[in-house]
Amino acid sequence: MDMKRATQALGVHRNTLDYRLARISERFSLDLSDVSTGFELLFSLWMMKKLPFQPEAVFDAPFDVKSAQAALWNHVERRIGAKSEPMQASFACALMCVGVEALPDAARAKLLAELRAASEGIDVAFAFDEYVLLMAADPQVMQAFEERTGPLCTAQGCPVVITQAFPCTRMDKRARLCRMALCAASGMRTRTQDLCSTLLFMVMEQSCALSPYLCEEVIRVMDDDAQKGTALSRSLYAYLLHFRDMKRAAGQLRMHRNTMEYHMRKIDAIIGEQASRERRFMMMCTYKMLALPEITPHGL
Repeated sequence: MDMKRATQALGVHRNTLDYRLARISERFSLDLSDVSTGFELLFSLWMMKKLPFQPEAVFDAPFDVKSAQAALWNHVERRIGAKSEPMQASFACALMCVGVEALPDAARAKLLAELRAASEGIDVAFAFDEYVLLMAADPQVMQAFEERTGPLCTAQGCPVVITQAFPCTRMDKRARLCRMALCAASGMRTRTQDLCSTLLFMVMEQSCALSPYLCEEVIRVMDDDAQKGTALSRSLYAYLLHFRDMKRAAGQLRMHRNTMEYHMRKIDAIIGEQASRERRFMMMCTYKMLALPEITPHGL
């Protein structure tokens, strides 16, 4: 997030980079000023170099509600142990997942009926089990469907997770991602990209070893905290999160800048060096892995 260094690395004028970033933000609805978004994009690009090549999805078919319906039910059946073949369609899809575990059977059936009625005129595929209602639609109409159905879900106190567009062949993986997002969501309506930190690492730990991204310096600071009852690891996280901006980190923690500087000097003494820009990325990866809910990253 350093414009000067980025333009030097690319060999372009700052205005050119500003223009490109503005186009990226608009085209992909990304807030590039958000530090968490920046971290996830950087980590995703890094992982793309480590994982086997996967060709870009080509959405060369119109949305097929019957195929989407079959894919959703295949996902539900997999969860109860039934075997089913993955679909081979190539159309784009968006998914809405509603958590209904807390509802009694009658209220759950009533909500499903209301959602079906609200989908009149929109091709929507439905599937459900005792925990969630799953609805798949063409990404171009998902916003309209969300506007119709969101108030119905809110009225019942049911959390909702909505995905971005994805290839329908990945329906099972996206549905599982939505279930995890429901567990991690803090509000009534959530988009999967808003939970990218936890969700990305939960998926990545199933795909590859995360051990190359473990930074021992972070563990040493945490161990020192545990032994002495301090909270240096919290200061280190704020410092890294704000791209080594001492003032912003101190502001987040509501402490004086001098206190923050003192904490960082103690941290430097523990790890034996300053938290450099280059090392910062690995340290943030470690914090993200340690925040995973009740799972151990594969390979650690």
